Amino acid sequence: MKRILSSVIIVALVMLAWPMNSHAADSYFQTGFHYDFWASDEDDSGMQFYLPIEVGTKINDISLRVLGSYAYTEVDLSGGQKESLSNFTDTKVNLSYELLDQYDFDLLFGLGFNLPTGYTDLRQSELALVLPPDLISITTFGEGLNVNPTIVITRQWEDWVAGIGLGYTWRDKYDYSTDVQDYDPGDIFSTTFEIRHDLSTTWQARVFGEYLSYGKDEADGNEFYQEGTVWLIGFGAGYDRSMWDLDFNLMSIFRDKSKITDGAGLPTEKYNSHGDEWIGDLTYRYFMTDETTLQAGLQILWIDSNEYPSASPYYIGTRQKITLGCGMTRSFRPDITGALTFRGFYMDDEKNWYHPLEDLQYTGFSLGGTISCTF
Repeated sequence: MKRILSSVIIVALVMLAWPMNSHAADSYFQTGFHYDFWASDEDDSGMQFYLPIEVGTKINDISLRVLGSYAYTEVDLSGGQKESLSNFTDTKVNLSYELLDQYDFDLLFGLGFNLPTGYTDLRQSELALVLPPDLISITTFGEGLNVNPTIVITRQWEDWVAGIGLGYTWRDKYDYSTDVQDYDPGDIFSTTFEIRHDLSTTWQARVFGEYLSYGKDEADGNEFYQEGTVWLIGFGAGYDRSMWDLDFNLMSIFRDKSKITDGAGLPTEKYNSHGDEWIGDLTYRYFMTDETTLQAGLQILWIDSNEYPSASPYYIGTRQKITLGCGMTRSFRPDITGALTFRGFYMDDEKNWYHPLEDLQYTGFSLGGTISCTF
């Protein structure tokens, strides 16, 4: 694995260095900051601050993107427990090759890597830092080596565009925590599709979806869990004007029953441990000048309770979250662009795996900024 990891890093560095003397290349560098803060009505609180770095280049039909970050995460729980973790995250490397204008359809071949540069083998007390994704941005501090080949086929005719993608993610084993060693997460097969239609010069509509199938999770060589199949279906619409535009999306996520070990095998659970999810978001952009764009957004999340009885330790209640945000993007020069974003949220969260004894209400906000330059 170390040999594979070294080879991927060397290839990435060579491709990033090559464009410096190549007129056919288009490269960029982006960095910035992101800060999340949350608090509950029971005096729990936490924060996360991370510094992302992203570099990429395109040489003719080949593209490369490398993304990594350094993060600090902290929780301060009402019971007196306080934990923090400062670490590098895993590094993402994505390679792609475009095959355009040669057939009646276009092709995109991708190869993604998750390089294990993050933090694993968490101590028991550090598991308190593994938070729901609706509270902080980074919820996985490190994994094993993952390899993700993909293929995307798109076709355009008149006012229609359609595309379908196939992917497979091979996930290598790693030590998740001191209690879960040699954790081997199941591989993932994915299918995605999207259909777009220009209804007029100002209106567009789209339908999109995704299908995910998971392999069996193992620890110490023993099968113990298999995530249920995931189905995502969504609808979107856009409205464009010369000075502003509006974009709306509504999507639903449905999950089949999972399989959980009973000590003798891996039977399907009696009740579905996942509730259905509904997510709607509305984004408005105002093009104040050629250099400055203002943005505002609203997102509403609804997750139904699962099928287990409320007295069961596997019961997960409903979750409702509303998020409001605003931002600004400005081009300082043709090759330098900056952005600032701010979001605030309120979340009503019934008891679940993170707080199994009581319902909680959360408030919080996120603040972020980026600076990008092309060369």
